[in-house]
Amino acid sequence: MRVPIPLTGQHKLHRSLAASNQITQNLYTEILKDDQGKEVSRILLSAPGKSLIANIGAAPTRALYTTSKFPKYWKIIGNTFFEFLSNNNYTIKGYLTTDSGPVYIADNGTHLLIVDGSNTGYVYEIETGTFTSDLRSVDADFVGGDYVVYVGGYFVIIQPGTNILQSCTAPYGTAPTVWNALDQYSTALSDAGPLKAIGVLFGQLVTLGDFSTMVFEAPGNIAIGFPFTPVLGAPISMGISSPAALQLIDNSLIWPAKTRGGDRFIVRANNYSPVKISSNEIDNQISKYPISDADSFSYIDEGHSFYCL
Repeated sequence: MRVPIPLTGQHKLHRSLAASNQITQNLYTEILKDDQGKEVSRILLSAPGKSLIANIGAAPTRALYTTSKFPKYWKIIGNTFFEFLSNNNYTIKGYLTTDSGPVYIADNGTHLLIVDGSNTGYVYEIETGTFTSDLRSVDADFVGGDYVVYVGGYFVIIQPGTNILQSCTAPYGTAPTVWNALDQYSTALSDAGPLKAIGVLFGQLVTLGDFSTMVFEAPGNIAIGFPFTPVLGAPISMGISSPAALQLIDNSLIWPAKTRGGDRFIVRANNYSPVKISSNEIDNQISKYPISDADSFSYIDEGHSFYCL
């Protein structure tokens, strides 16, 4: 007698092997539907692989960044800032003062702003290849950054180890080298402690701390002061456990959440209410690892969106 084996059904290892003791490795499930959207069957597809493009020593990759305008991308490996062309040939463009820990990069179309958690920042002009190795020497009001994003004509950073946001007006074609000590905002999150990460969603800032999150919107151009204002009624009693694991994909933010009750689960932003998207089986797997230094990347392949932790 033939017995069908549901290979495309349960495929996550459960803590109770009686519930599920199988793993689908290097494969993912695609649901086939009819014209009315009703599920017909499921198939397993091969997950994309990786190809070696360069061997640049044993130092860790701390950042990988690309823009839509230029056929090139950038990596920070150890303390070295590399520029890769579309054929994967690379050149060294500069050096950081740190050689470990996450690095964050944002751009306004013509300039990259790079922060590494120290009191030093770095600016790279894409077309000329000019690398500014210490932003403090250009403007003393810049005090470094733990995180950086670009939105609405402004670079926004988290000052190292604080809950203070600082902005710099830098529209397309302008270097982020003119900072003002007045262009700051202390987030005053519902839970005390430093900010950890910033997300950008529909032109709004989503600032995440250990146990809480606050959303900011841009009221428009102002001459002096921080250009974003808190969205009233939108504080969230949930933070982030690892800043490097925040990703924007499918017009939504995904991150490993943290509350005073615990962490080790993944959420997705749904307006101002994060929704848990990880299964109990995945939560159990995550619980076996340290989470505070988790890293992540995301990609879309053949219409399928992947968040890789």
